[in-house]
Amino acid sequence: MMRSTMASMSGFLFLTVLQISGFKHFLFDKKRQSEARNDYKNWVSENQEELFWDKNFCPYLKPHDCQGNKYRTLDGKCNNLWNPVWGSSNTPYLRFLPAEYEDGIAAPRSTATNGKPLINPTFIRHFIFSSNTNSSLTRNINEFKVYFGQFVSHDIAKTSGPLFDEIGPDSLCCNNNSDPCCIPIFNPEKYKMDKLPNCYSFLRSDPTPPLSCAFGPRQQKNEQTSYLDLSNIYGTSEYGLNYLRLKKKGLIRMVKCGDDILLSPDWYGLTGCHDKEYPCMLAGDLRLNQHAILTYIHIIWTLEHNRVAETLYNLNPQWTDERLFQEASKFVRAEYQHIVYNDLLPIIIGNAAMTEYGLYSQKSGYHFGYNSRINAGIRNGFATAAYRYAHSMVDDMVPFSGGCPYASQKCKTEDFVDMQEQIFRPSLRHGCTMTIYKNLSEVTTSILYKHRTGGTEMMRGILMKRAQLSNDLRFSDDLSMKMFDGQIELFSFDIQRGREHGLPGYNVWRRFCNLSTAKTFQNTQGGLVDHPIEIAKKFSLIYSSPDDIDVLLGGLTEVSHPGEGLVGPLFKCIIGLQFKYLKDGDRFWYENPGKEGFTLAQLSEIRKASHARVLLDNTHLEKVPRQSFLIFDMFMNKMVNKETCPKIDFKPWNE
Repeated sequence: MMRSTMASMSGFLFLTVLQISGFKHFLFDKKRQSEARNDYKNWVSENQEELFWDKNFCPYLKPHDCQGNKYRTLDGKCNNLWNPVWGSSNTPYLRFLPAEYEDGIAAPRSTATNGKPLINPTFIRHFIFSSNTNSSLTRNINEFKVYFGQFVSHDIAKTSGPLFDEIGPDSLCCNNNSDPCCIPIFNPEKYKMDKLPNCYSFLRSDPTPPLSCAFGPRQQKNEQTSYLDLSNIYGTSEYGLNYLRLKKKGLIRMVKCGDDILLSPDWYGLTGCHDKEYPCMLAGDLRLNQHAILTYIHIIWTLEHNRVAETLYNLNPQWTDERLFQEASKFVRAEYQHIVYNDLLPIIIGNAAMTEYGLYSQKSGYHFGYNSRINAGIRNGFATAAYRYAHSMVDDMVPFSGGCPYASQKCKTEDFVDMQEQIFRPSLRHGCTMTIYKNLSEVTTSILYKHRTGGTEMMRGILMKRAQLSNDLRFSDDLSMKMFDGQIELFSFDIQRGREHGLPGYNVWRRFCNLSTAKTFQNTQGGLVDHPIEIAKKFSLIYSSPDDIDVLLGGLTEVSHPGEGLVGPLFKCIIGLQFKYLKDGDRFWYENPGKEGFTLAQLSEIRKASHARVLLDNTHLEKVPRQSFLIFDMFMNKMVNKETCPKIDFKPWNE
């Protein structure tokens, strides 16, 4: 037994060292790479039985006692009763395609097909995209859709790695690029700008073995559960949830601030914020404080949980706090899933792809598509490439409509009180009729504390403002270079992340999705048929072959035709497949039958859910577009209020 344990530990340490570092000289010595791989494979072959199937060693093979629980676990375990860790938090990303590393094991993809280095990511960002280009706007999609899409991405994916405050222009990465965890991105001379660093420190994502802990290329870890379970609201551990729950009537702890209600301030320093006057807020995911719009969406969905919990308590006062919390979170997750699949996804991938992948919800009855053989885990190509398409849809300016953002404080932190039993019942308010704009990088959480017209007017503004097209060649400087205090250049980091995760090039992904591949840089048959001619020409100037095109860039710049969704053919395929797995691989999918699901009467009510109703019930907004991710249209998307927007009847929950 001792020998088995030592062999396991030695094998894992060997693999980890090889994957994390590879050593500076090893990374550039092809002969040494080949010899090391052969030696290690021989060693693995001799020790395979001891090395890979010691369940006490492999973190993903430990036994779990799953009792067919009625409610979800916070960390996602036991969703799949046959494979308890599938889709759970802190497990490896899965892959649609095998990783393509420079050395076949761990080194980031860095060499083009002609043997020369791949083009610098920052050069790509400034050569292809510009903040000075006039943005092309979508016909009828609003900016709320963009930010709600970010909220969804934070629910299902969070790559394990360094925090933003560990990345900076003065860190060791730029001064000592022999560190194997560093891949510094140098700003090309031609594109150096005032107040921008000459080098960005880019740290690699944390390595992890695959689910089987078998020998193979470097993998990356997802800290969130893969399921659409609002883990960004509820968290992924009981320890974290204890900071959030009021432990009374199933409620989540919130505080009153003027006329508004906010999430609990982070008194514990969990978010890394140290502003006592305008502290960051707490939720299940600590990224909520990136900007005030994202924070406000967290507030809205937390208020929705509390509204539902109070409603259920009024119907069933005999229920315990735990029962109320579980039933409320089950309900809110169900309406959230319904909104994502019926309101959000059709906008992204279009009706044809929704039908092709079977993503629309049932009109009535149950969904019998659950398949325990489907692993709902997030795929690397989705998280690291396809679902990042919306980064280019963000505008620099955030509109505040119908209110004057007075700079006076609404409340002081010393005056915060827990909500206790008081649930948000919005009062009617009227502000100025004008619309003013603020830079996105200035729209921080403090706006929700100190502006008497913060969240409501901000939400009204982004509901009314048309979003940029994702492929319009414009990239927001505020998002890309200012959002994180100049520590990162977002699009360059996105490109570099794809390379260091071993994502194959554009043509490999096109082949995977049964799409034509490009042999030339023309946009005619045999070339880049889904790209505008001007993009194809730019690609020819920076890539030696279409095979070298980074999948994020290739997919992002594909043409999407009106009425066919926001993204082009490649990203439709990747996003469609991922959301099919999230639906058919989730035992707790809201339409499934059984004790985990709802009665047919309850399900019929949940199908009335809309984000318009969520906004009306949990903000000061008096009216919103019926489809809240689309611009108001007097014929196609009318404004609704509390009287005209369908409302869920909770009578089927009465015991």
